[in-house]
Amino acid sequence: MTYTRLIQIEFNHCDPAGIVFYPRYFEMTNSVVENFFADVVGRSFAQMLAAGGAGVPTVSLAAEFLAPSRLGDKVLFSLLIEKVGPQFAWLGDRGSDGGGVADAGEDHVGLGARNGAQAMARGNAGAAGRVSGGRAMSHEVLHPKHWKAARGYANGVAATGRMVFTGGLIGWNADQEFESDDFIDQVAVVLRSIVEVLACAGAGPQHLVRLTWYVTDKQEYLDNLKRLGAVYREVLGANYPAMALVQVVALVEDRAKVEIEATAVIAEGA
Repeated sequence: MTYTRLIQIEFNHCDPAGIVFYPRYFEMTNSVVENFFADVVGRSFAQMLAAGGAGVPTVSLAAEFLAPSRLGDKVLFSLLIEKVGPQFAWLGDRGSDGGGVADAGEDHVGLGARNGAQAMARGNAGAAGRVSGGRAMSHEVLHPKHWKAARGYANGVAATGRMVFTGGLIGWNADQEFESDDFIDQVAVVLRSIVEVLACAGAGPQHLVRLTWYVTDKQEYLDNLKRLGAVYREVLGANYPAMALVQVVALVEDRAKVEIEATAVIAEGA
């Protein structure tokens, strides 16, 4: 999972010449980690510390600043969740409804800052786009600070770049034949089909900004949330774009139980 946050350089970040004090990057890094836990996990950093430090991450910051940031610049921080430790197991358990970040038993979080200087996080697969001044950015998850954390989806996404749209994909194979009437089996086929279509445009699950689900039986969806979450993470990883789910009377293909449309955005120059 890649969590991104765009921070605009303000007066308090800068020296009298309007250039960012280097230590301010670390302060901004800390704020991004805290925002991740508040926005995605639903627990503040302070709450985890009060619980005896359980779940506090190990963070590595890998950056190469070729030019300093200045007042008014926008710097993209990308928090790459690579691994999660055993004390963090409750976060993985959130996956029963499609949420969660990673399996427990691992222990690394990577974070990087990216601006016009092309500072990069280790292994960061997030998309890059454009903002004013030619600085790079990826799509940004939108979540009002006073809202309860979204679990397994995003309430909104802002993105710039090359847009990729899929049609409504259903749970049949490349020969347009259904191999199963099981709801989760069909979901797995649809998600893999989305990945294949995105790949034709050079995109992947990390570029998804929206998924619209159409199901013929809402209760079947709700009764299978745990299996659904496992299949989702297996195919799309911990990438949770803006989503909507609609129950419909029927789909065009009689055996189809689910149809999904996907939208992705590939950053310029990615």
